Amino acid sequence: MTSSLLAGFMKVTLIIFFVCCVTSSNPLLHAETNSLGTSSRSLNFVQDIKVSLPEIEKLWPSEPETYLRYSKQAVSILAGATNRVLAQSVMLAVWTNVMEKNLPTNELQILSCIEVKWETIRIYLNQEGFSEDKSRLVDAAKFIGEIRSRIITNYVNQGKKLSISMPDHPETVRRLVEENARNIITDNVQQELRIRNWMYANDLLGNVPFPKRKDDKFIEAFSQAAQLTGDEIKQLKAKYD
Repeated sequence: MTSSLLAGFMKVTLIIFFVCCVTSSNPLLHAETNSLGTSSRSLNFVQDIKVSLPEIEKLWPSEPETYLRYSKQAVSILAGATNRVLAQSVMLAVWTNVMEKNLPTNELQILSCIEVKWETIRIYLNQEGFSEDKSRLVDAAKFIGEIRSRIITNYVNQGKKLSISMPDHPETVRRLVEENARNIITDNVQQELRIRNWMYANDLLGNVPFPKRKDDKFIEAFSQAAQLTGDEIKQLKAKYD
């Protein structure tokens, strides 16, 4: 991590830490109130997070999990802010930033990033009225589609328990061990991708409120973005029957 990136990282850490400490110790900041003092402090917190967004962006792509965790923490705080107009504006900016970024290709990073990104998406979808915006639902569907695009069709586990007699060339043993370790990682990633795909797709289709008015273009866009199966498309259409 470069010195400039480290400085930005520390700045964001201090802002998020300060906001979390104050908001967690003052429940009034989580409640709707007409108190000028509380509203002013809430506004300051929202503005602090808004100012920190460029620093958070610098964490990508070198620190993808850290980037997503800070984004999630910022959204968690904004979701409880009393100044809804400004908070929602900043939340939408974070949504755009997070959703436009693809998952890392590094298999050691992808699973943790998937989990944090979905948790962030879920905070948004739990906000009243958020899922009424069809474009936001399509954004969430694209995330499901991205997970599905990383699943290898008919994948068979490649890792195995090695039983190697020490040959004359230790380099061969090292190569076999390293290759098997990579295969085991891929096995785990593929298994977890299938699990997360099932969990998140079912959550999105089964638990998230959809716009009440039927829109065939939206259904098509959502289905294509999420790479829905035939049965899932029927489940989606059934919401409007």
